[in-house]
Amino acid sequence: MHENDFKFHYKEHPPKAEIEHLVFGFFEFKVESDSPKPIPHEVFPDGCVSILYRQNKKLDLEIFLLKGLSLETFHTEVFGGDIHWGVRFSPSACAEILRCDPKNVPTKPVFDNDTLPHLLVGVSKQLSKCQSFAEATSVYTEKLRSLEIPVEKIDKAVAKAFKIIEEQKGEIKIAEIAESLEISRRQFERRFRKCTGLTPKQFARTYRLRATAISLLEKDMNWASRAAEMGFADQSHLSHELENLTGRNPKAFKKRLEDIDYEDLIK
Repeated sequence: MHENDFKFHYKEHPPKAEIEHLVFGFFEFKVESDSPKPIPHEVFPDGCVSILYRQNKKLDLEIFLLKGLSLETFHTEVFGGDIHWGVRFSPSACAEILRCDPKNVPTKPVFDNDTLPHLLVGVSKQLSKCQSFAEATSVYTEKLRSLEIPVEKIDKAVAKAFKIIEEQKGEIKIAEIAESLEISRRQFERRFRKCTGLTPKQFARTYRLRATAISLLEKDMNWASRAAEMGFADQSHLSHELENLTGRNPKAFKKRLEDIDYEDLIK
C-alpha cells in the first residue's frame, strides 16, 4: 500500500472504430484503501466533456456525474473502494452528442430525466449492473451508437484540427492549423468553438498538459529538458503554465502523478 495508506489506479481504453469520431476514450479510476476517511483528489483539465459512473459497494454509493468543460483543476474527495467508469467525448463531436453548446454544460450529479435525456436516461441503471470496465465500456458504446451520429455530421475541419493538435501534442500555432485547413483563422476559431465549447488555443493548452504528464510518466526527465521538448521558452514558462492549469508547481505536479498507478494510456 502507498505511504499515505491509499493507492490510485487509472487506465484508458480507445473506442471501437464505429464510434471513434465521437469518443476520445474510456477510462477507469479505482481507489485502494482500508481507511474510511475521505481522500482528497484532483482532476486536471482535459478539454473534454465527459460522463462517469461512480460506485462504492462498501459505502453503498452510486453517483452518475456529468462533467462539463473546465480550464481549472477540479477538486473532490474519493474513498477506498471507489470505482469510476467514464467516457470522454471527442471535442470535435461534442456539440453533436450533447445537442447544445458544450460550454453551457455544467458539472453536476444527474438524478433526474431532464438533463440531456437523449444521452443520459437509463445509462446509470445499466452501469449499475456492470461487473467490469469492459462491460461499462460496452454500455457507453451502445448508447453512443444509438444516437446515430454519422461521421458526415462532424465538422471535418474541426476533426482534422483535433488530430493535428493530438499529433503535435498541443505544440502548434493556431494560425498554422488554420492555414493547413485552408480557411481563415477567424472562421477556424468560430467553427472550433461551436463544436467544442473551447477556443483552439484553450484546447491545445489542455492537450499539452496531458502530453507533458504522459512524457513524465514514461521517462525520467528534468524540467529544463521537458520545457524545451514541449516548445516552451524556458523552464520558468513551463512552470507558469502548469501552475495556471493545475495549481501545482512542477515538482508537486510530478509527485501527484506518482500517486497514481497508470496503465494503457491513450497517447
